[in-house]
Amino acid sequence: KELERVFRYMVNFDKKQPMYEEIERLKAQRKEIEGLFRSKGRGNLSRNSKANQKMQTTSKYANLSEDRLNQEHKQLTRRIDDLQKSISKLSQLTHTISADALASILKHLKHEIPRPKLEKMIWEIDEDLDGRIEWD
Repeated sequence: KELERVFRYMVNFDKKQPMYEEIERLKAQRKEIEGLFRSKGRGNLSRNSKANQKMQTTSKYANLSEDRLNQEHKQLTRRIDDLQKSISKLSQLTHTISADALASILKHLKHEIPRPKLEKMIWEIDEDLDGRIEWD
């Protein structure tokens, strides 16, 4: 299971990385809105928190109405969900991991390996000799 999870993460890493970064940015914006509002129990957002008065004056969302804040929150949540669905589609076991993708992953992990060594690593496990890592 863990190996499968790692493979899914590594597949199409170059395409997914900007999506991961956008999700983090959107989550921070959503958290900022949630900081201005506190739940009243039915999923509605409320501006009643005194602890957030400072945030209300510094937030880019501070001057928006409750309805507009709710709309922004819903839009951010929808966009996050859409990105996560896109990532999921790019993470299928039928996809492969190329040398370029593996190099990008290792660079992201701050563990760069020379290209010839990377290609040799792939060659050692590449059963069909297409220069890619498959799940099968």
